[in-house]
Amino acid sequence: MTSTLDGMDRDRHAAVRALLVQQARATAPLTHPRPAGGGAPVRRPIWRRPKLALTSAGGLIAAGLALVAVVTVSRPLPAYAVTGGNGGEVKVEVNRLEGAGALEDALREKGIAADITYLPSRRACRPGRYVDDSPRGLSLSVSADRFEVIIPAGAVGAGETFVLSASVTPLPDSGVSAAVDYGIARGPISPCTPVDLPANT
Repeated sequence: MTSTLDGMDRDRHAAVRALLVQQARATAPLTHPRPAGGGAPVRRPIWRRPKLALTSAGGLIAAGLALVAVVTVSRPLPAYAVTGGNGGEVKVEVNRLEGAGALEDALREKGIAADITYLPSRRACRPGRYVDDSPRGLSLSVSADRFEVIIPAGAVGAGETFVLSASVTPLPDSGVSAAVDYGIARGPISPCTPVDLPANT
């Protein structure tokens, strides 16, 4: 590779010299003052820097790479994901507290009625808004940047609703504290009345 580039450099330097000579000939004045002896006019070529700037082969290659570089854009994860169903368990993954109504629609498509509420930091729904009939196997797991709820197959029957309310509070060490309430409601559900979380949560 090095020897090839050196050869290309020599060719380009030769092209630069040829270009300078051609431009000098084109721009040289037709006549100059005659010398004192009365001889023929002396041509004095005027050298000018060519407008075309040539660079080494390595520079050309680098420029080409810069022109064709592909810019990748980091896309955030979706706010939620609902997977499973078809007679099996359903997993609800929440990455951001956005789109509560859309999450309800996604669960409805899995045959699960849902009541989803997202609240501001350090807030929760007042307890006692529904009769809890949660079966065994309904579980919650919380990681550094999301939480997941596993709804067992057949856990939400006729007249029942999956209930989820959550808030996220930033912590001084750049982490977050998530307050998540979830369950299976039997019968009606009262509207969420926001209350403050205890100071130690």
